[in-house]
Amino acid sequence: MGYRKRWYSPGQLRFVTASTYRRAPLFLSETFRRCFVETLAEVRQATKSMLIGWVLMPDHFHLLLKPGGTKTTSVIVQRLKGQSATKILKRLRDNQQNAWCRKMLAAVRLPPSVHDESHYRAWQRRFYPFNIYSHGILYMPWVCRHRPAKCPRHNVGAMATCSTVCDCVSAF
Repeated sequence: MGYRKRWYSPGQLRFVTASTYRRAPLFLSETFRRCFVETLAEVRQATKSMLIGWVLMPDHFHLLLKPGGTKTTSVIVQRLKGQSATKILKRLRDNQQNAWCRKMLAAVRLPPSVHDESHYRAWQRRFYPFNIYSHGILYMPWVCRHRPAKCPRHNVGAMATCSTVCDCVSAF
């Protein structure tokens, strides 16, 4: 299966999903959850990205972000996955006396057929970015109630692209 071409538009919100290698439930550990969250904060600040929301599950994460400056989604995710993997794998290797760490280390061990300089991998190689505007994923009822029809005031098709809060906002 070939890679899909990724289209990036500066200033657009992105929805990103990435999973751990072999769906290992690394984030059942409070230590690794904290490690991921700290890394996410560091990367967000370093790339000047706007983080709208995120969810961390035992074996994957979802991000809703707006890349800052000239950074692309790929650069942000590469930094996030690389830095968090380095920290997580170091802690797993340093704590092999713990049965859970040995189990997780075995789960993320690369097979001998993989010719790589490392022996472990924390993340799957691919991540899935979506431009939530162009895919029609984002619906924000607190922005405009006219979805799926056009907003008469702002004359846009997808209500998520209506960047100003219109006077038809539903009160929350």
